[in-house]
Amino acid sequence: MYVYPKFEPGYDLGFVRLGGPGLGNLLMFYAQAIIYAHENNAKLIHPTWPSLKLGPYIRREKDKRFYGDLFKSNGDEITGLKKFWLLLFSRKNVIMFDRYYGSMGDAGLLGREKATVIRNHLMKHNAHPEYIRDIHDTIAIHVRLGDFFRVDEATLKNKAENSSTPVYWYAKTLTKIRSALGRNIKACVFSDGTDEELALLLKLDNCERVFCGNALNDILTIATAPVLLASGSTFSNWARYLGNMSAIFFPGQMQERFGSDFEIELDNDEDFSEEVIQKLRLKFDSLT
Repeated sequence: MYVYPKFEPGYDLGFVRLGGPGLGNLLMFYAQAIIYAHENNAKLIHPTWPSLKLGPYIRREKDKRFYGDLFKSNGDEITGLKKFWLLLFSRKNVIMFDRYYGSMGDAGLLGREKATVIRNHLMKHNAHPEYIRDIHDTIAIHVRLGDFFRVDEATLKNKAENSSTPVYWYAKTLTKIRSALGRNIKACVFSDGTDEELALLLKLDNCERVFCGNALNDILTIATAPVLLASGSTFSNWARYLGNMSAIFFPGQMQERFGSDFEIELDNDEDFSEEVIQKLRLKFDSLT
């Protein structure tokens, strides 16, 4: 039996896709197939990762979201002529994962207990694991801008999807954490925005912009941090899921809970509860 994660929507030509979703959503197809193959002793057909999109070029993003350099088959995923043969002439032996259902959280499709299997598979097939960084002593910040809508705060609080959290919220929240801890904790910023768009954040002391060569390594690097100031995106969710991270969101932007130490939403004029402050201290005081 074979399993194929067929990425939808978009046009899969077998060696490249035209258009389609970003990495966070693609990983949902891939993860379902990984778990099915793991639990049913099936062979995984290597998905068509390379994708041609105009948007990242028009927006002049650092990561062009081609995704052709993310994964290698590593010998245990079906590639090449056998892949084409199975998909063209032996479809009855192939289970297609061409859509996904549910969520990633504790009660969702993948579930907390499956994160280790997925993480191990991603690491095994990662084309460039040497670029993953260990940022266990920092606060990770993910600012999704690029293709997300810019909306007002009221719209965001009403659970707006595919919308950017304001950069000033990240700057204010980082400052609140540092004030509560009485320490200038280092922050690592991951974003598809420009330096100009991130200026309010990057001008803060001990705040470094990080890019690990591709989106997968950014996710895996973020997952090594204890706390994430998150965006309302599947990208942030994958880092949280794989790293079992605590997370802080702008109100209305936490899509689901994963059962980590704390997962909260915090408004601009809101302070941390004493409980959260104590949990932050436990995470970072042990690093001094």
